[in-house]
Order: sequence, then C-alpha cells, then structure tokens
Amino acid sequence: MSIEPLRLPDPVDQIVGANIRSRRKQINMSQETLAERIDLTFQQVQKYERGTNRVSSSKLYAISIALRCLVSDLFRGCDEVKPPAEVAEDEADAPQSWIDRARRVSDLNPVLIDKLSRLDRAQAADVERMVNYMLPRAGDKAAA
Repeated sequence: MSIEPLRLPDPVDQIVGANIRSRRKQINMSQETLAERIDLTFQQVQKYERGTNRVSSSKLYAISIALRCLVSDLFRGCDEVKPPAEVAEDEADAPQSWIDRARRVSDLNPVLIDKLSRLDRAQAADVERMVNYMLPRAGDKAAA
C-alpha cells in the first residue's frame, strides 16, 4: 500500500472558484440559492468555490447565467497562470518563487494568492522577505 502525495487544487480551478464566490457575494446571492438555480447541492458549490472540484463547462455556463455574468468573467486572473508544460520546464531549472512556496505549504485562500501576485515590486519585496524568513526552501534543513 502506497501513500499518495497531497494533491493541491489546480490554480485555474481556484481562481475560477474565487471568481464564482466573488460574483455571488457581489450580487448578494447565497450558496443555497446558486445551488438551486444550477441544480446542485450547496456543498458542491462550496467545493467549486474552494477550487477542490472542477466545474464542467455546462455547469460553468449555468453558473454564469445564474450569476448574470459572462463565462469569461469567471476566468478573470487565469491569464497569469503558467500552462502545465511551461511549469514543468521551469521547475526543473529554477528555484521556487516565494509565492509558489507559500502556496505549497499552506492552504491559502485563492483570493489572497491573487492579491499577493498583484503587489507592486516594493510591496512584493517586503512580503517576499517575510515569506522567505518564515518558510524554508525545499532541501533546506529545518531549524533545530
């Protein structure tokens, strides 16, 4: 029996989920109401909003209608996510960025990750120093 590695939600799924939640709250709609309108349980809506479950294209379309927005609005911010092939090439050579390290060791809210990625250079440098101080790099020995 082998232990499977922890699988983190895909960044695109997290962003889409965060956008669903943001739009739902913007129009003062409950998870229950959204769930009823798209013929799901509110628990499934929660999983979509957390990015733990992927939204099918047909449900994404139904969600956009229920939330009175364009499907493309739900992908806002996804253009900054690297395609999987590009990620695989970069990870072999480059050290992990501080924001990637923060994502991997913590269950950060996708909205927080989005906001961190939009900081200006000076703000990002300050946050990077704090994250680097708090999080050891892969391969570094833990402090004794």
